[in-house]
Amino acid sequence: MIEWFSANSLALNMEKTNIMKFTTNYRQSEVFQIIHQNKIVMGVNNIKFLGLKLDKHASWKNHIQKLLSKLSSACYLARRMYACCNLNIIKIIYFAYFHAIMEYGIIFWGNSVESKRIFQKQK
Repeated sequence: MIEWFSANSLALNMEKTNIMKFTTNYRQSEVFQIIHQNKIVMGVNNIKFLGLKLDKHASWKNHIQKLLSKLSSACYLARRMYACCNLNIIKIIYFAYFHAIMEYGIIFWGNSVESKRIFQKQK
């Protein structure tokens, strides 16, 4: 695999590179590391990947907590605009702000236990 990186002029940014080992909630977590080109890549418990907050148990709890804070801001905006805008404008605000935030990555986290809190906020 290392030859493929050098053949295509790709390189790892070791300051931004992390590794995460997914485990069940019941297993004892162990510290692990990988050495690549004499640099240590440490294992982490949480990581942000393409805007999705992942943890080693794949519970989505951290991600949904972050979403709830963003969606609360969107709800506040819609409530404030309700007094001065008609219903069509409120719908545009909802789809542009709230729905866009909620929909991103829903295929991954939408079936988690915590997702019901997001859908309650949507109502």
